[in-house]
Amino acid sequence: MPPFSQPYASLKAAVPRWREMGASAWVLDAITNGIFIPWSATPPRCHSPGYPLNAADAAFITAQLEQDLAAGYIREVTGDAAAIAQLHCTSPAFIVRKGRKPRKVLDYTHPNAFVDVRTFKYETLHDLSQVLRPDDSLLVWDVKDAYHHLTLRAEDQRYLAFTTLGRVFVPLTMPFGMSLAPYMWTKEMRALVQFLRALGFRIIAYVDDFGGAPPAMPGRAATVADAARGYELVQLVFRCLGLWLHPDKGAHDGSTATQLLGHVVDTTNGVYRLPASRAEGIERLAHGLLRFSAAHQRWVRFSTLRVFCGTAVSTTLSVVPARFHLRSLFTAMGYRHARSGDCRLGNQAVADLRWWSGIASTGLSLARPIWPDGPTMLLETDASRLGWGAVLNRSATARGSHAADRADMHINQLELGAIRLALISFRHRLPSTGVVIRLKCDSMVALGVLQAQSSPSIALMDEYRLLHAVLEELNVELRHEYIQSALNVWADRLSREVDSTDWSLAPAAYRRLDAQYGPHSVDLFATELNTRCVRFYSKDLTPGALGANALHFNWAGENAWANPPFNLLGAVLDKVIREQLTATVVAPVWKAQPWWARALEACVEWQMLPPAEGVYRGAPSPATRPTASPFWRTAVFRFRGGPASAMTPTAGSGSSSV
Repeated sequence: MPPFSQPYASLKAAVPRWREMGASAWVLDAITNGIFIPWSATPPRCHSPGYPLNAADAAFITAQLEQDLAAGYIREVTGDAAAIAQLHCTSPAFIVRKGRKPRKVLDYTHPNAFVDVRTFKYETLHDLSQVLRPDDSLLVWDVKDAYHHLTLRAEDQRYLAFTTLGRVFVPLTMPFGMSLAPYMWTKEMRALVQFLRALGFRIIAYVDDFGGAPPAMPGRAATVADAARGYELVQLVFRCLGLWLHPDKGAHDGSTATQLLGHVVDTTNGVYRLPASRAEGIERLAHGLLRFSAAHQRWVRFSTLRVFCGTAVSTTLSVVPARFHLRSLFTAMGYRHARSGDCRLGNQAVADLRWWSGIASTGLSLARPIWPDGPTMLLETDASRLGWGAVLNRSATARGSHAADRADMHINQLELGAIRLALISFRHRLPSTGVVIRLKCDSMVALGVLQAQSSPSIALMDEYRLLHAVLEELNVELRHEYIQSALNVWADRLSREVDSTDWSLAPAAYRRLDAQYGPHSVDLFATELNTRCVRFYSKDLTPGALGANALHFNWAGENAWANPPFNLLGAVLDKVIREQLTATVVAPVWKAQPWWARALEACVEWQMLPPAEGVYRGAPSPATRPTASPFWRTAVFRFRGGPASAMTPTAGSGSSSV
């Protein structure tokens, strides 16, 4: 094939090869006749005067224009009154700087508004992880002047003219700034990507960047020799198809760790890693923002903060908590000074900036596994207006009621809270070395927050920060998935269960008895909301509890407080008496029960409480009806480390209620 001075000429000459490769009629037509722009309506006339440029940008854009004119990518119509009169739209040009490299971009805001939106999915490094193998040698290559391979049709060029420095130009090839440019190029390349994959290349294509593993033996890692042969094949295929490869970009040496799409793909260590240079650059930006905010009462320039957030969010693949530590900064950008447009950083935003200011120097993990371990535990959670419930590995359960300060929260907050409370409750059942848990939840909102690691809702973000702290402390990774409410039966039932045995003693009565028999060291039957001691056991696992079902634990050496469910009184008294434990036991005055006489015989003291100090139900939640006070009297038995004769009750003997 003869050499060509323009990439679009080279591409057009290769149409027969594209046809042989099986390219679609749309692709062949786009190569031959130019890209067809799907206008939703004819853009009305609009002629921009152009943007002012500083001396450095003016010098750069002038040099760039001369190069484009020489390459045949644009034609100048400055001074041609007839040609200018035919133009419907003239858009301004400006310079953007990606890092230190400037680039000419055309502001096609006006014509883009009249183009049909075409959605498509970019290929990402997540897609590459599905086809890579451990220790694969890798290839990366780049198409030179990618968009300039595609020409514009003559009838569309008049809508895409641009002006800068008083000069007017018409693009002949696909320009930077067209909203459809990535879609058109990606669609053009699909046939080529399909062909390369049929040859055995395990690659992704992201606009003009190609990368992955070369062909290799089935089930075997690609070698350096495979990479060398693979790149020779790439050069041959691209040359035959009229595509220009960039001679200075990419990696062709078959390394197992190479940079692709801003991250290092390391098949030997099995991770995506953030390059040190990028981490150091972000750290410098964060330090600059912190210094500026400290000198200006936490005010920072909107443009500077936007650049930082845009740069930092691109690290998400390698820096797992990136979005979590950016949410407060994005929120700050939403509240700008009415006149200056500056943003003021709150406490959380400053704390997150400090986190970013240490990503390169504090030893933070800047890598994510290419092939992450599978989950080894299953957690199902649910929340209702009454409480929350959770099931671990379809065997262990945890539940609790909402505290007064959480009872009126939105159900989405309660669903996120249920996950956190479940993890705290099961913490002693989780491996100390870390674990991957498969989480099933019936709240799409909660799963959305987990997926994004952030939420624009301040309330949900506050709740997620609490959960994030627990995940870090326990070294837990969640793999979340949706479960229909109708199938989340066990956790749902636990969240809606009202404990009919949850009777409490009046606080004043406890304080008097604790002064008389205490201090008590453990509450044997309580919840996190009504425990009388710092240490407690609960009916079900719940945050802060030493365990579930105190009867399964040793109480020796404790001065225990026991206000058990009435159906367990016989078992509790039997354990206290047989094991000669020290305990204060609260019980109803039910003299006909089998345990009553035994309790009188074994205790060292007992007393009947006045009606005002008897047991009562905890404060009802907004979703439950108030319960009536019990009609029985309440007794307290004191046991002190061994059997003794019963003493005369201090408050009278009362009468049997049962």
